[in-house]
Amino acid sequence: MLLVSFFQNAYCNQYGIIPEPVSISAAEGRFRFKGASINANGAEAGRVADILSAKLLRSSGIALTLSDKGNIELGIDPKADLPAEGYTLEVSPDRIKAVGADE
Repeated sequence: MLLVSFFQNAYCNQYGIIPEPVSISAAEGRFRFKGASINANGAEAGRVADILSAKLLRSSGIALTLSDKGNIELGIDPKADLPAEGYTLEVSPDRIKAVGADE
């Protein structure tokens, strides 16, 4: 059991996602941030968008813009079936969607 747990953690950590997800279903393809824009649904998600934009600009030089039709969608849904600080993250070559239970 410990061995399985170790490999699961090693697998999850290869993506560098923090906080570490409970599970990951990997698929083919990659999302490219260059030319992407953020659709932040609500004030709380807007603050998260600002943080993401600043960190990406500082680390890569890529500037994200805000847009109602952005291909990076951020949202906070307190009614989502998620624990406190829980989130879902969907990534495809065309879009990223992240929804948190809270900020």
